[in-house]
Amino acid sequence: MHNPLGDTQPSSFYCGEVRTQVYYGTVRVVADNGKLLVYAGHSTTPFVLEPYDGDTFREASGESVAKFDAGSIATAGGVWFGRYEAPGRSGAFVRATP
Repeated sequence: MHNPLGDTQPSSFYCGEVRTQVYYGTVRVVADNGKLLVYAGHSTTPFVLEPYDGDTFREASGESVAKFDAGSIATAGGVWFGRYEAPGRSGAFVRATP
């Protein structure tokens, strides 16, 4: 059994914009009541991530997971989304720099 609050960083650690190759574009992660909302591309409808195990979150639908990397002390350096992993396409996103 996983502890959904164990070793999870503060919400601000995970939030921000992350990007990858041109195919997917920018993904925005925002916090909302203990969950993370992920807006992909120009979508106004997010998918929801819930804490699962440390820096790993699962989609509320149960379909996939997202794993944030350690990055700096203040923010995650990027995230891998299982839902975007496909032949010839990577599910890995890196944090956008200002």
